[in-house]
Amino acid sequence: MRFTLSWGSRVGLADMTQELHLIADTNIFFECKNLEDLPWQDLDGDPVVILLTKPVLDEIDKHKRSNGRTRDRALKIFTRVRTMIKDEVDEGIIRLASPQVILRLLSNTTPDPTLDGALDYTKNDDRLVGILSTLNSEGGAPVQLLTHDTGPASSAKGFGLPCYLIPDQWLRPPQQTKDQKAISELKEELDKYKTQEPKITGTVMGPQKNTFSITRQRETPLTATQIDAALKALEAKHPMRINFDVTPPKKKGHFSGRIDEISFGAPSQEEVETYQESSYPKWLGACRRVMEGMHEQGSVHSERISVKIKLRNEGTRPALNAYVDFRCEGGCLIYRPSQDEDAQEADTSNTVGAVQHLTTRLPLPPEAPKFTQSVKTVLEAPAKTGGALKGIDIATLGIGNAAMKHLDALGTNQRQLEQAINPFGSSSMLSAIDKLGSFNQVLKMGSNSSSPSRLYDFHTIEPIASMVSKPHDPEGFYYKHWREGEPLESGGLTCDRWRHHSETEIFELQVIMTGSETVNGVMTCSVHAENLTDPFELKVAFKRRVEERDLQEDLNFLVENC
Repeated sequence: MRFTLSWGSRVGLADMTQELHLIADTNIFFECKNLEDLPWQDLDGDPVVILLTKPVLDEIDKHKRSNGRTRDRALKIFTRVRTMIKDEVDEGIIRLASPQVILRLLSNTTPDPTLDGALDYTKNDDRLVGILSTLNSEGGAPVQLLTHDTGPASSAKGFGLPCYLIPDQWLRPPQQTKDQKAISELKEELDKYKTQEPKITGTVMGPQKNTFSITRQRETPLTATQIDAALKALEAKHPMRINFDVTPPKKKGHFSGRIDEISFGAPSQEEVETYQESSYPKWLGACRRVMEGMHEQGSVHSERISVKIKLRNEGTRPALNAYVDFRCEGGCLIYRPSQDEDAQEADTSNTVGAVQHLTTRLPLPPEAPKFTQSVKTVLEAPAKTGGALKGIDIATLGIGNAAMKHLDALGTNQRQLEQAINPFGSSSMLSAIDKLGSFNQVLKMGSNSSSPSRLYDFHTIEPIASMVSKPHDPEGFYYKHWREGEPLESGGLTCDRWRHHSETEIFELQVIMTGSETVNGVMTCSVHAENLTDPFELKVAFKRRVEERDLQEDLNFLVENC
């Protein structure tokens, strides 16, 4: 029998696939998955023709009478071959397309006589290799040996014959031992039992899912060279005053005609020495100390992470005496904020708080000693004569400058006092004070009387909600071993009866990364119950990476804003 090379087109002339002929070894039928389920498209042939030879047919007949694992497989292929013989056809369809797979009977081909002696034809593996040689020597389409065994494959390669080794992925699972079968049966029974239990499912809410990663910036200390350069820049920006020479007197004329002479007096020698030898050097020293400590107080990191975990009982039974446990390790702690803690402190978007950069400021430079100033009138204003009195020159009233300033201050203070006492704009300060006094008497009524008016004593009143104790809710969750306002390694909540198919429970908590170095922490959320065989467990990872940050830019900012 000869085979010819045939080509077919699936789409067009540019997409040609070659017909592939394979001599099947017995392991393709006994050790692999069902022929219909194998990935024949991996062979890159269409159609794929599986040649069933006499040595394999003999093996099939032998195994269909055994009691081993291959008996069912042998009976299945035997029934297929028997049907083909009965219908007087040489081919049967395994797969219709993509690719098409054909099983073809080839029981009359004999082994190559030229290899007799080199091969032992009393052995089925050698007979297969001999038949492979016969088919490839006839000049038809190339035929490959399809086997998983290394014996016939190496023999075929030794004679230069093509061979395709069956991938391990084609094999079916190994046969179970008696113990393994017993374990499988017990698992099936356990699975049936578990279907009558609570079934807890859970996920982490937010885009981070099960991993939270942050980066901490650690400031590198400034070098002596950087600090010295910054101090020089400060001295150039705020130089120490050296010259305290007195400026000559100057005259100042007024519109009224009066002329004043302004003279200046130099600060004392003691004031100048204190400024130059003490205040100014101390200021530079204070600036140096701030710069030297910038790496310790530079940035404030908010690394308290808000986490929301969504849990639900999807089973067929309520979870009895349930306990939801949260446990941290690897540089992390859980945190339950106290009730009076600012709600905005927690990050409710499942993200890490923003980094606030330097709030440090350099001390301001000392002021140089001031010159004294005196004013002397050297020419009085000419007196006004005739006409109606249109105004009074305040200079003629004999009131000194200091007195005028004092009067202005009194007027300002009076207006401020009126605003503080009567912010509502009443025309009478006394009326506002009387009203405040009356209201104060109302507040005092509760504390000075034994009557029910005590409810109005703002110092002793308690929220009504705290006076009424709420009944215990068997379906509610209550904190246990979890103190508020204190970072802990573990804590949890209890529920007497967690209903099945109820609404999703959302548990909010915060995780704090401790220390200042790299963190690879894990928080485990586990759910236990009296009627739950295996506890539910969910793990969330918290990672912190530390990177160095140079403070030169912050140093420049401080110098510029000093």
